[in-house]
Amino acid sequence: MASTSTGTASTVPQKKRRLSPTQEAPALSPTLIHAASQVAAGFPATQAAIATGALPSLEQTKIAAMAKLKELPPIVHLSKTDTAPQLKIDNYLTVKGGMRGYRTSRATHGVNAGDYYYECWIMPGPTVDEIKDILPSNARLAPKLKEQLQKGENPGAHMRIGWSTRLGDLQAPVGYDKWSYGYRDISGSRVHKSRREDGWGGEPYKAGDVVGFAISSELRKIYFFRNGVAMGHFIISRGKREGGAAFDDIAEGVYYPAISVFLGGVVRANFGPHFVYNPRKLPHGLKVKPVSELCEQPKPLSEIPDVIKKLPKKTDEAFVKALEEALKAEAEIRIESYEQHQKQHLEDVKREREARNLATRQTT
Repeated sequence: MASTSTGTASTVPQKKRRLSPTQEAPALSPTLIHAASQVAAGFPATQAAIATGALPSLEQTKIAAMAKLKELPPIVHLSKTDTAPQLKIDNYLTVKGGMRGYRTSRATHGVNAGDYYYECWIMPGPTVDEIKDILPSNARLAPKLKEQLQKGENPGAHMRIGWSTRLGDLQAPVGYDKWSYGYRDISGSRVHKSRREDGWGGEPYKAGDVVGFAISSELRKIYFFRNGVAMGHFIISRGKREGGAAFDDIAEGVYYPAISVFLGGVVRANFGPHFVYNPRKLPHGLKVKPVSELCEQPKPLSEIPDVIKKLPKKTDEAFVKALEEALKAEAEIRIESYEQHQKQHLEDVKREREARNLATRQTT
């Protein structure tokens, strides 16, 4: 005897529905929801629909996939949900703001194993007139800053960039607490637990510079770079280059790229795979991967048939067909988005390398 969706008995036998790609799938059982959700891993729009208990039409899937891409593109980027609300993120990779104090933005993916690297492009900050326009008339400013603005002097934007766990304070600069480690633009200081050290071998940086950040989970060390060259104090021992770490024996945890800006600072994050300056003069044995590799690439269409096979063998054929069509539709959208990003990324890196008279063959 068949039963209705409410579980009450019915005397009328029900026929199996076969779906076209635009029809809704039947309600899913908890067991099938779990299995289908596992199959749809890597397809956030389809996975979210499955969690509601029914698969949407193909057209609805496409619309949901596009919306998901705006919220969570298939690349490592600055997280809107892990960024101080006073900051603004443009094109997922550029952060600006912090007009009334340092504020922080973290990336979507973190490092808990292996050795990784990313770089930041320091962009020009706002002009004096732009600062005056942005700041409220009743803003409480430090006496020196207030005097500079009154004289028409640009106090300059400032940055502190590095690595932070999720526990790092977003309403403070990187390096403010024990959960983050920062590289300061002024004097090239290294900063941790709000303790600043200027004489460790770092160099100051400014608009036009490219600063890099490497972390080794294995060695529990952090390295900073300016225009591709590792900073810090190195020694050559038995022909091997050693030392140079900005921080040794860092606390265990998952560390995310983190950028803090003040007084309208503008920083463009580049998580790879191509860099303006590939990190050079690394300590012996240290090989870093681009942070971009922390984000899994969209699944190719060729893998979807194998993915579908992971469903329970007795799954309704109509649902299997509808799910396969949904996954293919979302895969196509995600692959196109990823390829567009990679193309734009390559063009941006080439442009920045050419502006510095650097060879571009490394970015092809």
